Amino acid sequence: MMRTTFFLFLLFSNTMVAQEVRLTAKTEIDTFRLGGWIDVQVEGKTDAAIDTIGPVVKDSLGLLEVVKVERMGAEPKWLVRLTTIDSGKVFLPPIEFAYKVKGDTGKHKAYSNSLLLNIAGVAIDPKGDIKDIKPPMSAPWLFEDFLPYLIALIILAVLGGGVYY
Repeated sequence: MMRTTFFLFLLFSNTMVAQEVRLTAKTEIDTFRLGGWIDVQVEGKTDAAIDTIGPVVKDSLGLLEVVKVERMGAEPKWLVRLTTIDSGKVFLPPIEFAYKVKGDTGKHKAYSNSLLLNIAGVAIDPKGDIKDIKPPMSAPWLFEDFLPYLIALIILAVLGGGVYY
């Protein structure tokens, strides 16, 4: 009886932990320039029961800073753009993804494979001028940038209307 129970436990526990999502991270080249963009493509193979899936990426992955995460097309494929200021061999840890299964209220996690990247330093001319690694990028204007000025303008309009009235 104990042997049968143990056998059934092993049989059902194996099917319960079967991974429903397989993620593969890759880069087109192996060596990147210091301060340059590192484009990592993550492709996913999912079962039909997966409802939603997406990366859970914060501002950095190990020693690499996240610049942008973008979904490419309708299939489960993402572009993760990274940068670093360290040279040499840099380890990219597995990227975490969260997904939901249809009919299940819990959140599940899946991880991509890890990568070892080569970061080449910048050649320096000792007699040349000092230059930036990359020119500064201009950030787009968002509604949150205009909000304090909009609130101040509304307050001034209300005060001006009150004084005029």
